[in-house]
Amino acid sequence: MSPLVSIVISTHNRAHYLREAVVSVLQQTYTHFELILCDDASSDETPQVCQEFQATDPRIRIVRHEKNIGMQANWSSGVAAARGIYFGKLDDDNHYEPTFLERLVEILETHSEVAFAFTDEWIIDESGKRNLPLTDELSQYYQRANLPSGVLVNPQLHAASQGMGINATLFRLSILREVGGFGNYGATADCELFLRLTSLRKSCAYLSERLAEYRIHETSFSTGLKGIRESEFPVQMWERYSFSDPQAEQARLERLSTSYLMLARAYALEGKLAEARQVLKKITPPLPGVKKAQLFHRIFSLPEALVRVLIKRKYSV
Repeated sequence: MSPLVSIVISTHNRAHYLREAVVSVLQQTYTHFELILCDDASSDETPQVCQEFQATDPRIRIVRHEKNIGMQANWSSGVAAARGIYFGKLDDDNHYEPTFLERLVEILETHSEVAFAFTDEWIIDESGKRNLPLTDELSQYYQRANLPSGVLVNPQLHAASQGMGINATLFRLSILREVGGFGNYGATADCELFLRLTSLRKSCAYLSERLAEYRIHETSFSTGLKGIRESEFPVQMWERYSFSDPQAEQARLERLSTSYLMLARAYALEGKLAEARQVLKKITPPLPGVKKAQLFHRIFSLPEALVRVLIKRKYSV
């Protein structure tokens, strides 16, 4: 019998997008799955949407939180509820292509040594329209554009380069639980999971096809300014890990430097300029971005009102 796949859709107040995400799972060519809808205390029509779908398909279960527990905890509730051999996590505003499960289950069944497999992904806008130029640009940036299909030779490099997308990945559930699931890193818990898995020498495979769609819009976490707490998580994550591979370590240092800049900006936006300057002092060789840090340090010595205008409009990181 085909192995059961557990798909978790974590959701909060996005009923209008949730329907599309659920349909993308129900349209899979691989049909032996359970779909777990983890609703983090939504106050819109999300509960009704979940119930409507559950009434039409016995493979659907609902995990409803009466009080908001946060993104990472909601993801973890899905891991706890899952009963499958394999596990996928899909955000409520993203989609799977119809053959996503079929193709990745085939890889995991063929390569028993692989802990997870992932694909490339399309970038779509608020309306669901694919953005080919941005898709190509990000595939290149995340080093997937020329990456051949197969078991990766240097998975740490791709984890450090953030080339693995959680919405385009299928895990072995046993290994996901073995390593502790999603850690307490806020919205960066998915990235930290890939860093942890590859640091523990877990192998992975890549499929050079775009079998998922990642939506960028005004309310997605990938856009907009972040507060201090959310900006602290990436700093803690990149400080925790280091790599013996020179390329992976360089990628980590680049992202650590950027995370320091983002945290400094978050402090400055809340008027905590002294704290912002202290964070910038951490950007020293061999970290890249020293000149930008020095520029920000000078900016953060200006009057607070002027600082807010500059960092919001001109000096983005």
